[in-house]
Amino acid sequence: MFKQQLLLTVLLLIASVNTGALEYTDVYYNPAESGWGIFVVQSDTVQFMSFFVYGQNGGPRWYVAQLTQDGAGNYNGPLYETTGTYALAPWNPAQFGATAVGTVSFQPTDIYHATLVYTVTDGPTVTKAIQRQTLAPYVLGIHCRVDHRLYRPGQQQLRGAWQIQPCGHAGC
Repeated sequence: MFKQQLLLTVLLLIASVNTGALEYTDVYYNPAESGWGIFVVQSDTVQFMSFFVYGQNGGPRWYVAQLTQDGAGNYNGPLYETTGTYALAPWNPAQFGATAVGTVSFQPTDIYHATLVYTVTDGPTVTKAIQRQTLAPYVLGIHCRVDHRLYRPGQQQLRGAWQIQPCGHAGC
């Protein structure tokens, strides 16, 4: 009986680790190309991405994208250039603009690395190898998630159901 319970527990843990999309929220860059990068914020199978890059004149450019996961585990979507009010001036909504200027694809190669492929209207297709810009070491562990809130073992259980999922939180 004990062996069956142990086997069932192991299988449930494996199944819970392999469910859902992997989490890629972070800052990404190419260490050989300082000064530019992307921010990725992920919610399940959707990513919001913002680029901090430079234009042909060397001045900063701001691009954003909302990507969705495809069947191969890559994230794809349109790329927009945004403009707005000068940062030190009062906000003026009439100055905001978002123009579709191309496409972008975030193609993870592992949990820390990806290939970024993007095009901007009238420009070449750009392909970059990127990696997480780690500010502190990752500590892997397990946490419990109930109703999209985090609970650690020993805390009061809410509504009777625990789901065990992988965690990168240092407090696990």
